[in-house]
Amino acid sequence: MRALALLILNLLRKILFVWVRTRMIPEDNADLSLRKDRPTVYVLQDDSLSARLVLEQSVRERGLESAWTPVMHHDRCIMPRRYFYLFRRMGNWITRRRTPVIPDDLKHMIKVARMEPDFDCDIVPVSVFWGQAPEKERSLFKLLLSDTWAVTGPIKKFFIILIHGRNTLVRFSQPVSLQSMIEECKSPEQANRKVARILRVHFRAVRQATIGPDLSHRRTLVNQLVKSPPVRNAIKETARKEKIPEAKAEARALKYADEIASNLSIATIRFL
Repeated sequence: MRALALLILNLLRKILFVWVRTRMIPEDNADLSLRKDRPTVYVLQDDSLSARLVLEQSVRERGLESAWTPVMHHDRCIMPRRYFYLFRRMGNWITRRRTPVIPDDLKHMIKVARMEPDFDCDIVPVSVFWGQAPEKERSLFKLLLSDTWAVTGPIKKFFIILIHGRNTLVRFSQPVSLQSMIEECKSPEQANRKVARILRVHFRAVRQATIGPDLSHRRTLVNQLVKSPPVRNAIKETARKEKIPEAKAEARALKYADEIASNLSIATIRFL
């Protein structure tokens, strides 16, 4: 059964890379500082099939061990594959949302690491970004289908790959020792939460550095700012001094807050 699954995945990978071309950061394996005396385990942000295929192709091009091979320790299989993910995509074919998860494979690997201190592995976060060409983008249509913070469904992802597949960025982050992340944890649950939290924060930082800040909650934040006690007091004081309706002073405050919290995304900047 596993052999059949690997055969299908390899076939899908070859089909995908008839079209897809990747640019990897860093380009040289020496810049990754991987240890040869312990296994490498990759972590993806989402349980995306396309990301898994890109990961496998990327490690092959780097000359690294396949992400689909098991993690072994003392002739025992610790994980059936060398990757896991942190979010599961829930929803339908059109719209989806991210749900944070701690995969069973990660829990088991942490359990083994806690019970057997001689077991350790390098955990390498891998981020895949579609449509991240370094030059200025002149097509508004392409920008609308470039990577954002929103979770895409399979249909939109198909068109994103079709439009941006030849400008795919694969970012390998520096490896982190599993033992170093769990050494101070007093329980398996605490270790699970800590590792997942560290990796999620890392992915968020990488995504923000690559595609810009998440602006999806910007309007909510602006409204909350204007409703805060110090700003409300300032609005009332302005209305009293200038003898204007409080609603007018509030509208002015909203305008100022809106100007301060710029709505320019990286995609917009690349188009301008």
